[in-house]
Amino acid sequence: SSNRQSVFRIPKRKLAPFARQLISPLPVLEFVVATNALPLPHQGYAPALVRVFDRPDDGPPLMRPPRALLPFVAVRLRGASSTNPRYRQHPIRLEIRNGRQKPSPFDLCGFPPDDDFVLIANYMDRSLIRDRLVYELAAPLIPCTPRTRYVEVFIRQPSERLDETTYRGVYLAAEQIEGGPDRVPVGALAVVPSPEGLDGGGWLVERDRPGTNRPVFWVGNEPFMIVSPGATALSHAQADFIRTDFERLYRMIRENPRDDRLFELLDMDSFVNLMLLQELVKNRDAFLYSAYYHRSAGGRLVAGPPWDFNLTLGNGRGLGGPEGFILQHAPCAGDLLRNPRIFRLYQARWREWRQPGGALTDARICALVDGLVQELGPAAARHYARYPELLWPGYPIDFAVDYHVDTFDKNVRIVRDFLLRRARWLDGALAAMTGPADLFSAETDLVEAESRKSGRTWWDENRSPPLGGDSP
Repeated sequence: SSNRQSVFRIPKRKLAPFARQLISPLPVLEFVVATNALPLPHQGYAPALVRVFDRPDDGPPLMRPPRALLPFVAVRLRGASSTNPRYRQHPIRLEIRNGRQKPSPFDLCGFPPDDDFVLIANYMDRSLIRDRLVYELAAPLIPCTPRTRYVEVFIRQPSERLDETTYRGVYLAAEQIEGGPDRVPVGALAVVPSPEGLDGGGWLVERDRPGTNRPVFWVGNEPFMIVSPGATALSHAQADFIRTDFERLYRMIRENPRDDRLFELLDMDSFVNLMLLQELVKNRDAFLYSAYYHRSAGGRLVAGPPWDFNLTLGNGRGLGGPEGFILQHAPCAGDLLRNPRIFRLYQARWREWRQPGGALTDARICALVDGLVQELGPAAARHYARYPELLWPGYPIDFAVDYHVDTFDKNVRIVRDFLLRRARWLDGALAAMTGPADLFSAETDLVEAESRKSGRTWWDENRSPPLGGDSP
């Protein structure tokens, strides 16, 4: 692949009948690695060669030359609970490099060229559509929502064949959240004077469990990591400035949520839109994990981009059914909703999204679900053939709910029905509220408690129309 020394020798490719006959509407990625298992996040990266088959031609893609051959890719697993060794499909992070081991931007899956991408595993989501559906809903509403696309993946060692055993199923390719013109355009880190002292920007932070090699700081008992600028380009003084700059804004949200100066300091549209999205999909991790905030130099604090939705829409244990509010107990979001002015904006924005032609009408939700099923095509059946346990009623997956259904179609209908029923419940619940006090009342918590008791029993297969039919 180059005149430099190869990382490892790769014999001629061997395609089993499964690979020779595979016809897919999705891009197909072939990884060739020298290890039995990809390294965990704390173990660094392993070298890989990647072939990309995504030409829009008819016929088996693996029987044609790849669109691209990437000889210097660094790969590892990513995530926390999703790297559980009992799971047979794990999320992957890949960095595309050149022969000098420098970043080498590439237009993977039609995304703007970059060197850093994520393959999200669908193992914890039996429907295969939750993450992708939420990103599609978020894209027109929340700045910098990551672009995503389904792919099929093979991972093999140099001596192995492309067959049913090296096929790893359907993944969701996504842009890694990081600073950059085509990702999160925060610009360069800068410090500028302001009447209240030093002001800054050009940074991106994440609230999550501390990990990897990112600089960590705490605001009270809440951990945050600096995502951009990257750790290798960040001095201790710059890291301390980012902490100070973010902390003064975040503490105002937590300690003085009724202060109307928040409208001057925050990009309030981004906060309101992200809060509504998280409430709609009933994300138990909202504003706790994978919660991003960013700011360009001298600009307002922006909430987002959104990330990680595999345990939403009824899939997370303890979430219950489609009724009940959860966001009033979330850090940051629960604080902001105590501000009457923000709460009124929250209500008005929801009405706007749900009116005819809005971003979250029943018709758009159904069209997106049907479109994703059509996009997956035969790849969904191959995924379940690779992991048949996903359709075994009673098969346990940590954190995820098992509705005891045994087909892909039923798992998708559960997602669609949850989303529609929840949107309709929010229509009535938000319209009936006169102010923040209603959201924080004991009655609101009682509704959520009853919803949690319903568990997986809220869904009725006999009252669920088929996909592509009339709205349930």
